[in-house]
Amino acid sequence: LCTQEYEDYRVVCVLESPQDPATAVLRRELARFPQCRAEVTFAGPAGPRQGQKVHNQLYVLRRIDPEASDDEVWVFADSDAVPGSSWLANMVQPLAKRLCGVTTGYRWLVPAEPGGGSFWSRLASVCNSSIACFYTRKDLAHVWGGSMALRVGTAREGKLIDRLTGSLTDDYPITTMCRSLRKQVCFVAECLIPTPASYSLTSLINFGHRQYLITRVYAPRLYLAGLCICTLWVAGFFSACIVILCGLDGAPLRTDWWWAVGAAALVFVADQWRASARRKIVLHALGNDLLKELKPALRLDRWATPVWMTLHWLIILRSGFGRTMVWRGITFWLRGPQDVKR
Repeated sequence: LCTQEYEDYRVVCVLESPQDPATAVLRRELARFPQCRAEVTFAGPAGPRQGQKVHNQLYVLRRIDPEASDDEVWVFADSDAVPGSSWLANMVQPLAKRLCGVTTGYRWLVPAEPGGGSFWSRLASVCNSSIACFYTRKDLAHVWGGSMALRVGTAREGKLIDRLTGSLTDDYPITTMCRSLRKQVCFVAECLIPTPASYSLTSLINFGHRQYLITRVYAPRLYLAGLCICTLWVAGFFSACIVILCGLDGAPLRTDWWWAVGAAALVFVADQWRASARRKIVLHALGNDLLKELKPALRLDRWATPVWMTLHWLIILRSGFGRTMVWRGITFWLRGPQDVKR
């Protein structure tokens, strides 16, 4: 963040309190970059009806809003995102277009453990990459709060601060704001950001449940679309397997057996094409070094589609029940988009 290839910018790091262990790390690292205008600020603990992340954002936005001009740009980055030096320029540049309301990147989970990561970290990477690849569709793109930018004038026109008040997440309120203004969410492919990932089965299920529960509360149609797509794939796969197995029991082969074999073969070929396309995306957007790190995960993508698709489906299905979730050790009850209780 301190070595961006951009002429005039300022970094504001916001934490809950000086007792946060990140405080000492930030101050030590920022001291290495005296040429960068940067500061560390503290928002204090969030109230009982606000998520800490959004509370931190609101604290800074309310502080810098009075002094900002409409033509300035607010850019957001999550603490686990690791952007390259051209990230800021790439995020800001599309905002010159009149119809572009918000620019966004997205994360590509990179297993952090040695040897290509644990099995569950690899599965997390593959499941997450299946979502990342939908961002090229303008009608499906939504804002990812870990890497986004918008003009101050757009934020004021859409009443951004009011929309974030009482919210647990920034992604969907900003997406809704952008569409209410009839502006586009512009995905910047160069801003796919490698994000370290280390998961066990339990933490992976908790992470996926949190993501999809938030989607269900804030974007129910998007949640239902994801559920329908995964249900169709899983139902088709297991139906084909059952028909093929029944056809191998020694009974005369029926017509539906050949249909099942043909469908399974077609899907397998499509999976190979998809896996090759994703490999090219990683090489183009993240480079050869990260491609080498991601090879074990990409092998799962290519050869274990039924495994990760079934897990993905089960996580989405699980998120359809209840409205409570645990995030960084805090339990939240999502009663509505702007009705959250700790």
